[in-house]
Amino acid sequence: STLFGMGAAVPTDMPKVTYGVLSHPAVAWTEIEGTARGVYNFKAIDSFVKNAPKDSNGVALIDIVFGWTPGWAVANQSSCIKNNKTGMVSCTSPPDNIQDWINFITEVINHYNGVTAPHVKYYEIWNEMSNSKFWTGTPAQMVAMAQAAYPILKQDPYSTVFTPSVVWLNGVNYMTKYLQAGGNLYADGLTFHGYPSQTGPGYTTPVPMPESPLSTNAPIVTMITTFRAIADTNGLLGKPIATTEGGWGTNGVTDSDQQIAWITHYEILQAGIASANNLLFQTWYTWGYVQSGDIETKTGVPTPAGLA
Repeated sequence: STLFGMGAAVPTDMPKVTYGVLSHPAVAWTEIEGTARGVYNFKAIDSFVKNAPKDSNGVALIDIVFGWTPGWAVANQSSCIKNNKTGMVSCTSPPDNIQDWINFITEVINHYNGVTAPHVKYYEIWNEMSNSKFWTGTPAQMVAMAQAAYPILKQDPYSTVFTPSVVWLNGVNYMTKYLQAGGNLYADGLTFHGYPSQTGPGYTTPVPMPESPLSTNAPIVTMITTFRAIADTNGLLGKPIATTEGGWGTNGVTDSDQQIAWITHYEILQAGIASANNLLFQTWYTWGYVQSGDIETKTGVPTPAGLA
């Protein structure tokens, strides 16, 4: 059952379908320490952790993903965006002082200690490092972030630490460069986002079926086998891979019958090659009533595709 991951938009609307791993909530650095240096607010992430599935040791089967450097940690604000609703400033560049990052990671691992809050099974160093909306630093700078965080996160014997995730566009080259720059030394597995086709303004919908050669990114099986090969040839031989997001994307499929077929193909294709590729889990993004991969109704119950 842990093969089947599910994303959720808000902790008050957890998936009402069977799933084994909860995919990442909001990117966690700005979410937890976004207001000021040393001021931590775990309330939102805790809600997901406490509601996530648990293993036999009570460890939360959730992927916490880090990302977006808080504005207070960056002097040059050219890579930063302010959220007008929250006042939070999020940046795509690395922090000026890596000690700020070290202090944050230390606070996280001390918080999810099994007493204050449940242990967390999966940590992902950064969200979509190949996407300039989340990271504009270099692969080497990201390796430095992982090098600092990895030994701290591994103080928890229950933790699995993933590479930063990538998207397909630019992701193959970026992940290769990252691992070859030393990122393989600071990861227990590799993560990527499995969207076979691009969606959003300017893209045609409905998107092709997930196995289709007409996919504008790549068929989902091609993605899995490609990243398996990248892991094996760049220092992560035999270590697991995982998709921590994926699906038909933003309004990629809207017809109910086609949604049922699409999600069924998507899940079965990945399950069918999971063992051969050591695919630890794959994630549908997302359960919550948002545009990307929506499989619930406005009243919070599964759509026919969600039931499928």
